Amino acid sequence: MLTYQEYTDLGFNSVSEAEFPKYKTQASYYLEYITFNKDLNHAEDWVEKKVKYAMCTVIDLLFNYDTELKLLKESDKKILESGLKSETIKSHSVSFRDVKGDSQGELLKGTEDIIYSTLRTILMPTGLLYRGL
Repeated sequence: MLTYQEYTDLGFNSVSEAEFPKYKTQASYYLEYITFNKDLNHAEDWVEKKVKYAMCTVIDLLFNYDTELKLLKESDKKILESGLKSETIKSHSVSFRDVKGDSQGELLKGTEDIIYSTLRTILMPTGLLYRGL
C-alpha cells in the first residue's frame, strides 16, 4: 500500500529505506487494529491519501520510540549501575529504582497513546473507525 518513495514524497524522512519495511509492518498492525481490520485496498482516493499519511506518521512515531528507547536504556544502564533513584545528603536518604518498570513502560504507554490519538485524528472523517457493519 505505501512505498518508501510515497513516504518521502509526503515529507517524511526519519526512517531510512533499509529500515522502512520493518516500521511499515509495525505501523500497519496499529492501523489494522484501530480500523478493525477493514479492507483498505479499495478505498476512495481521498481515504487512501489519509491512510497513507497516517501510516507515515505512525512510522515516524515508532522510529522516534525506538530512538528514545535506545537512549533510555543507555541512561537506565548507568542508573542501574549506580543503583540509585535518589540520594539525599543531609539526614542521609537513599532510594533505589526499578528502571524497567518506570521509564520504559511509561515511554511505551505514552507512545501508544500518541499513536492512537494521531490515528483517530487523521482517520475519523474517513469512516474507517466506525465499529458497525
